[in-house]
Amino acid sequence: MLAAVNRLRSATNASLNDFIKLAMAVCLLAGTSSQAAEERAGDWLTRIGARVSARAISCRYRFLLAEPQPWKELAWSNVVEQTQGARAVGTLDINSAKRFPVTMYVRHCDTDLAGRHFSGVGIRLAAESTNAFPVEIELILSLAQGDWRYYVQDLYTRQKAGEASRLPAAASYNNWQAKRSPLDFAAGSRGVYVARLDSLTHMFSSGAEFVPGKGLVLHYKFTCPSAAKWRTPELSMLLCKDRLDAAEQKDLWCEMFLQESQRFRSQAGIRREEVLPMANIPVDGGTPGCAPRDQLKVRGTFDEFAAETLSLCTKLNYRRVLIGSPWISYRTEGMTVKAMSTVTYDSRCGTIDVEVSPRYGGRAALRRFCDAAHARSIEVFAWYPAFHLANCSRYLTEHPEWIIRKPDGSPFTMSYFHITAISPRLEAQQHFLKKLKEVKEACGLDGLWLDSYNDMPFLTLDYSCEQGVEHCQAGVEMVKRFQEIGLRVINEGYSPFGVRGDGETTFFKGQEDMAVETSLFTYWTNLDKVLENDGYFRFLANKAPLTVPAPYLSAEARPAIARWNAAFERVVPFMQHRRLLPNDQGVLWSDGAGVAILFAYKDGEFEVEKGNFAYDLIEAQRIAARDNRLAVRRSHIYKISKKTE
Repeated sequence: MLAAVNRLRSATNASLNDFIKLAMAVCLLAGTSSQAAEERAGDWLTRIGARVSARAISCRYRFLLAEPQPWKELAWSNVVEQTQGARAVGTLDINSAKRFPVTMYVRHCDTDLAGRHFSGVGIRLAAESTNAFPVEIELILSLAQGDWRYYVQDLYTRQKAGEASRLPAAASYNNWQAKRSPLDFAAGSRGVYVARLDSLTHMFSSGAEFVPGKGLVLHYKFTCPSAAKWRTPELSMLLCKDRLDAAEQKDLWCEMFLQESQRFRSQAGIRREEVLPMANIPVDGGTPGCAPRDQLKVRGTFDEFAAETLSLCTKLNYRRVLIGSPWISYRTEGMTVKAMSTVTYDSRCGTIDVEVSPRYGGRAALRRFCDAAHARSIEVFAWYPAFHLANCSRYLTEHPEWIIRKPDGSPFTMSYFHITAISPRLEAQQHFLKKLKEVKEACGLDGLWLDSYNDMPFLTLDYSCEQGVEHCQAGVEMVKRFQEIGLRVINEGYSPFGVRGDGETTFFKGQEDMAVETSLFTYWTNLDKVLENDGYFRFLANKAPLTVPAPYLSAEARPAIARWNAAFERVVPFMQHRRLLPNDQGVLWSDGAGVAILFAYKDGEFEVEKGNFAYDLIEAQRIAARDNRLAVRRSHIYKISKKTE
């Protein structure tokens, strides 16, 4: 190891790849012989493909000025050994006159995750002086040729799990705060590779691509604000040497996904929200895709809306109903607007004021609706414009400082024409929190479905302040504040902060095992496709109950859905650890305390431990095992434990 240390000290002009190679040689092997050190370091580096090329790991940066600048290579010098790793200094150059120093800290990571041992390096970047301009810094890692499989939960990656060679040859970035699963996961015959962050409170995104000659290439991008001596979260790149089959890989991904999500919630002081099936029956008629176009209109007051809506929820055993937007909006005011380049309609998404509209009967009618729902054990969720308002809202003119702005000073709107993004900072949200608390107390509302939560606070810097500041911390803290006033949270996105509620469900059809801990939004136009081949049941089996336009469920589908919904509500508390059964037989969950939940995809037999009892929740009857073999039926749910029902 002394040889490795000496090489590290002398690497004053090493490339980042060489620097990390040397750091790994030191970090992995404290307390072992020199020969063992070199062998272990070499083995790890071989497995992640670092010896494929001298540039297996690279680093680049660009400043975010009025226009994003060209990418530049970030070179490192002054490598210094530290107790558990090393550090090096690089320079961010705007031009020859303006340069900002940045330090990279590398340390050895050795940890147990989901019952398996991982080793690797942690990398953190820090500005050593106040950086006047925002900057993006990207680390690029090539995992080399091999049979890597890549796993991700997001909306637009069509292949959520599969061979890396089938990934498109262009990296698709998504941020970890709200747009994709909060870890990177790849596995193959060389082991399991995982990347994780120690915090989700700063803008961070990643992407993956398959590049011929380089294999699976992973991109990690930090977006750093201006006017700050920033310090990025630590990115750990880890490897486990265990070789797993495809089902074991998915189950390990699932276990780590659930653990990492809970870790980030705990850090933020946010409680975990349970996932349950939900009926989408909007009093406002919904948005395009929620219903036929001629039904996109106000359906009356909550008094007129209640009887049919709650009766349907009861018949189908939905214990949650999404009532759409009760707020004063373009739709309630009869205003037709251009929402997107090809979409013009009276959008309910353009909220003018966070107040229950008189068109729906005001607060008194919503109170009566919520009381009637609660009498049937149904929770009431309202659509809510988390961080945007209609362009005509008086708050935008009265408080222009609330508006998130682009570098040219214009309001940030994503791709929409009719709304404007507002900051998640407390000073901008305090008024709306007060109004929500009033509505909660006056009407009994149970929860919020946060519209565009994945877009507004996490995808852009805000140029209304300095040269660009981030709002990730504020966006996360708002979920905590919603919970503190007694509201449950479903977010439109893949954020661990609240139930993940983004759509469209068809993007997970056939890949239901990657939709874990979601309540995906299903459009009526795709409902039949989603229901094919017991699709609804398969989503439930993977702890991904759907949000569906219940009035458009076919008469044929309703009896089974009602039985499945009732059974799922009873078993979801026990669904903590997942195992995919071989040959597509089904999914087995356990609570770690002796209770197992079986979702059977096929008729067949299932082996149970001696002394266990089984209860069929669909037939509501106890099932006897013969010779520890349980006869199971397709699309049935079973609770298995030492106790009888």
